[in-house]
Amino acid sequence: MGGSGEPLRPGHAPAGGEVAIRDGPPGPTRQLTSQAVEGPGTVVSARLRSALPKNALTWALLTLMCTLGLAPAPTAARAASSSANTQPAATRSGAGPGTAAVPPSPAQLARLRGARIAAAAGAQRGKPYRRGAQGPGAFDCSGLAGYAYRAVHIRLPRTASEQYYAARPISRGAARPGDLVFWVSGRHAYHVAVYAGADRVWHAPKPGDRVRLATIWSAGEVRFGRVGP
Repeated sequence: MGGSGEPLRPGHAPAGGEVAIRDGPPGPTRQLTSQAVEGPGTVVSARLRSALPKNALTWALLTLMCTLGLAPAPTAARAASSSANTQPAATRSGAGPGTAAVPPSPAQLARLRGARIAAAAGAQRGKPYRRGAQGPGAFDCSGLAGYAYRAVHIRLPRTASEQYYAARPISRGAARPGDLVFWVSGRHAYHVAVYAGADRVWHAPKPGDRVRLATIWSAGEVRFGRVGP
């Protein structure tokens, strides 16, 4: 505004949100109903200022915009300042409106449990075979199977044959990681392993050997079993 304008003294601002300034020497006071001088060459809407958040960074940006003649309308500024508070919580979190978590199906839970069993057996890789050992430092074949199942809170009988009769028979095509694989002679299971998928098993082979991953051998003697769902 004018080069020698003098702002009205504190305590004498007109009512109704108006801003008064004096031009030059004492004389009539000119009322500005929508503008206030913020600095040299910068005019900001008084109504706009009342609608904006009291934030230093926001004010700095708005001052620059006003200087360049880009000040937004008061209604737009008010909408921008309140958008973060009015945005739905689901949208702010990135979940999207109307979305809800779908619980896993029993089949999905069973596959997850089997994967955990296979992972628990695989985590024992390299540990030595010792007859009667059930871990965690050493294993025999049924000891490894029982240890892996305890990872999902399932307790198996102690020996390979006992585990064979405790398991539900399944076909080779239905087998999934975490199932049990038995080597059977007559009515007796003499070896057991944990199925890893793709015709491979985790097992503790024999004295002098270590827990390792192996491809299924002697297919004619192999039976598959499942404990749990």
